[in-house]
Amino acid sequence: MAEDASREPEGAISGRFRRGSLEFDRVLFFSDAVFAIALTLLIVDVGIPSVKDPTSASSMLASLQESAPHLFAFFLGFVLIARYWAAHHRFCAFLDSVDGTFIQLNLAYLALVAFLPFPTGLFGRYLDNPISVSLFALVLAAVSGLELLQFVHARRAAQFTRALSRPAFRFGVVTSAVPVLVMLLSIPVAFALTRWAPMLWLLIFPVELLLERARPADIRRGQAP
Repeated sequence: MAEDASREPEGAISGRFRRGSLEFDRVLFFSDAVFAIALTLLIVDVGIPSVKDPTSASSMLASLQESAPHLFAFFLGFVLIARYWAAHHRFCAFLDSVDGTFIQLNLAYLALVAFLPFPTGLFGRYLDNPISVSLFALVLAAVSGLELLQFVHARRAAQFTRALSRPAFRFGVVTSAVPVLVMLLSIPVAFALTRWAPMLWLLIFPVELLLERARPADIRRGQAP
């Protein structure tokens, strides 16, 4: 009996897997794989355009112009997923352990990341449709919302390599909530002024720059999530 217990993987009984264990590494490797697949799937929706006259430069340019929205959606989706990966990578770098709840939240988060190529392609094909714009915004809000939930859970479960102060925690919550709020606010705008909704998303960047001025001293860039 004692022999069997000694063979149990670290954390199998406590439900917590420490950094350096196989189970901890598997969570990170699996996450990176999902991001890589999602980035690759973005190009699937960008097909090679059909050219009426293969020898005509003007015909080729016209076909490429028709593909412009798909190309725009591809690069937009790539930037967003890459940004999510960078944030997830930075966040996980400060984790000391993971548990079952974190893994479940991470799986839900990765499910939406893997789903992102679909609303991205839909958005690229139907830029003027409020449903495609709203769905894109809703999925992005959900992804950012699950980032926030993972951050809150990791702090409550003491999974960071060092404890976060209250100001640092509040700062992390506010900065994580900004994309959620902006994306959700853009949904009613999409039904009133469809073309303006994506412009609203750009507000995230100046707001984040303003918030950087309020970053607590104990979590200077590169020191904490």
